[in-house]
Amino acid sequence: MTNESLFTNDESFALYSLYKAQADCIRAVIVKVETDNIISVSTRDKEFKLILDNTWRYIAHHALPGTILHLIHVQKREDQEGCWFECTQDTCIVVQPDILISATTIADCAKSDYFDTDVAIIKRFSLDDMSIHILRGIVINALFDAIIEKQNAALTISEGTTQDTASPIAFETLVLQALSGSALAVSMIFRDNDGKFHSTMFQEFISECKSIFHALQEFCATLDVTNALIEPTFISPLYGLQGRLDILLESTDDPNQKNIIELKASAPFSGRVSPAYRVQIMCYQLLISTCFPQRTGTTSILYARAKNA
Repeated sequence: MTNESLFTNDESFALYSLYKAQADCIRAVIVKVETDNIISVSTRDKEFKLILDNTWRYIAHHALPGTILHLIHVQKREDQEGCWFECTQDTCIVVQPDILISATTIADCAKSDYFDTDVAIIKRFSLDDMSIHILRGIVINALFDAIIEKQNAALTISEGTTQDTASPIAFETLVLQALSGSALAVSMIFRDNDGKFHSTMFQEFISECKSIFHALQEFCATLDVTNALIEPTFISPLYGLQGRLDILLESTDDPNQKNIIELKASAPFSGRVSPAYRVQIMCYQLLISTCFPQRTGTTSILYARAKNA
C-alpha cells in the first residue's frame, strides 16, 4: 500500500493561483472571431477584444459566436483606441462553463503530452466493459468506505467467531454487498473454458481483497476520521466541473484544513503517477478551491495494491 502525496497547499495554490480565481473571473460571450488569435467578446455592458496566446489559440478555431466563456486571470490593457484583454501565464479560459463536465471524463482524455477529447465522446456512447480490475475497484472502494464509517466501532473481520467489538461486520458480507449489483459480470468473469463457475479463481480474488482490506484497516487507523466525508460530490460553476471525491478529511483543529484522499485499486504504484491520475487530482483541486477558497491541506493518491499483488 502506497500513499502518494501529490500536492501540498503551498504547491497547489502557488502553481494555480486558485484562491483568487472567483474574484478575477469575467463572464463573456463570443461575438465574432477576428483572426486566429483575436476574438471579440461581450459582457453585459461592453464589448472588447481578447488576445489569445498559443495555449488558448485553438478557441478561435473551434468556438462559435454565442459561446460562453469564463475568462480567469486575463490582463486588461488600455490605450487611446480602447481597451482589450490578453492572456497571461496564469490565464484559464473555460468554454461553456454551464455544461458541467466530470473530473473523471477529463482525466480519461489525458495522455502523456496531449488530450484526446475523442475519448469522452466515444465513452459517452459506449457500454461499460466490466473486468476483474473494475470489480476489484468496486469491492475495495466499498471496503474503504465501510472502514471509515465503522472506524469508531472497531471494524474487524468476522469469520463465524464471537467478536467483542461493537457492531462487527463480516468481511464476506461486505464483499457480497459490493458485488450485489454486478452478479452477471461475476458469473461471466469467473468461469472456466467449459462455461462453469471457476470457484478457485473467485476465491483467489476474495483472498486478494481480504489482504487489501487488512492493509486499509491499518492505514485508516492512522487517520482522524471524526469529520470525514465519504464520496462527497462537488460542483464548480466557475470551472464547469463536477466530481466525487473518495474521502475528504477535515481537521478537528482547523476547519480550513481539508485533506483529499483518492483511492486507486486497479494497479500498484509504478514509481510515477499516470497523466490521467494527475489530471483527475488537478480537477479536484479546482473543485475544492471553488467551494473552500481558504482551504489548506494535502491531496494524495492511495494505491491499495502492493507491488507483488
